[in-house]
Amino acid sequence: MHVRARLVSRAAVLGTLVEMTSPRSLLACALLLVSACGDARNNAQKVSDASETTPKHVASSAPSSAPSSAPSASASTPSSVAAPITWDPLEAKSGALPKPVAYVADKSKETLVVFFASWCPGCKAGVLQDAKIAKALGTQVRTGLALVDDTDEKFTSFVGSLKTSLDVTVWRDDEATKALKTKCKVAILPSACLLDQKEDVLWSGKPADAAKMVEAQKAGRLSDALQSQKEAEALIGASVAAPNDVDARKRALAAAAGLPHTENEFAWDLVVEGNSLELAAGLARDAALTTKGLDYAILDTYAFALWKLGEREAALAVAQRGMAVCDALDESCTEERGRYEEFKSKLGK
Repeated sequence: MHVRARLVSRAAVLGTLVEMTSPRSLLACALLLVSACGDARNNAQKVSDASETTPKHVASSAPSSAPSSAPSASASTPSSVAAPITWDPLEAKSGALPKPVAYVADKSKETLVVFFASWCPGCKAGVLQDAKIAKALGTQVRTGLALVDDTDEKFTSFVGSLKTSLDVTVWRDDEATKALKTKCKVAILPSACLLDQKEDVLWSGKPADAAKMVEAQKAGRLSDALQSQKEAEALIGASVAAPNDVDARKRALAAAAGLPHTENEFAWDLVVEGNSLELAAGLARDAALTTKGLDYAILDTYAFALWKLGEREAALAVAQRGMAVCDALDESCTEERGRYEEFKSKLGK
């Protein structure tokens, strides 16, 4: 399920808008679209107010782009965006399952909170990567999943259905985590929030981009990282406006490196519209590498971009990894699986 909510508008002169509009609108201007488009392929879900108990599911409104509309496979050698990737094998299920516990403030270190719900497809798409981030950052910050509009029982049922391990702290949905949700101004899921020892908000954004922001904070360069993210988004828009400018594409890819949510968001829009496919595939490839092939939504974007570029065998291999992640999470992944099956059919696999 892909939720698309971002509004875009037409612009006559791209350059004049760099200072007066958001980077997202900049990309929209470059694409010259007049339509409703979205949170770009990251399965964002609106969350209810703290006083509500029923989660607000958002119906998918993404274009149902089918791989059958892709160009025919070319006879050219694979490009760098299609170079094979060796993924680490998914861990077999072992050990005790994580159980929700009460959140208690810890003033000895900073805290990274990933707001999560077992009813949220986007949350589940990247939860294995969230757990890996938590483990990698464990010596630097306290990290955990905070349940939103979710019960201990529902989460336990979800984690019990997994076919892989999920080693991460989980904080139950109670008054303490509701207060964090309000403080971090969480409006959609998945979301992440970095808090200092006084529990003041240092950064809020998407979980996939959290590792880079935490590392920047530890190095005393968080404000630089935030500015760099804005610059990356502007450079992506500029590259879209000049699709034949190889140097512009390289600058955009270099600036966006290590920000998988940002990369995937733009890549999906470009793939759906069939624009700047080399840029889209480059962004999606880096996003897949940064998340270590653990986010099935990002893998699907990358596979779809490769398919549209004519790199069909590479597309199938990436989609196959996506299906392995879906299976490990016991997710149906209806749209992603449909693309994978079509890839196989067209390749006679």
